[in-house]
Amino acid sequence: MDDTNPPTNTETIPIGIVPTPASPTGGSSVMLAIALARPKVYSTTIQIDCGDRTLLNSPDGIWPYHAPVPAGATSIDIQIDTNAVTTSTSVQIRGGSAGADMSNPASWTATTMLTILPP
Repeated sequence: MDDTNPPTNTETIPIGIVPTPASPTGGSSVMLAIALARPKVYSTTIQIDCGDRTLLNSPDGIWPYHAPVPAGATSIDIQIDTNAVTTSTSVQIRGGSAGADMSNPASWTATTMLTILPP
């Protein structure tokens, strides 16, 4: 198989999610660097979700967030906003392919934890 031209029917899935900062203050923004398993020939989307939707705001305000992936990309960055908390609170962030059932942990291909700090 020629790895330089992957078949167009392969899915683009997230394989890593790295938040920066990993412990933000509530009310601030976090950049998520998302590594992808392989590039697609055409633009596509992946899904990003979180364990507590009251703590994080997706770029479009809807969870799971359907993050656009440009053709040929091996990583993308998205910005999410945190909500204020009164105590340090951890929340899971997870990713899956475009058609994945994000309520099913078997569909998650990447996960990370984010700890939101009080002011």
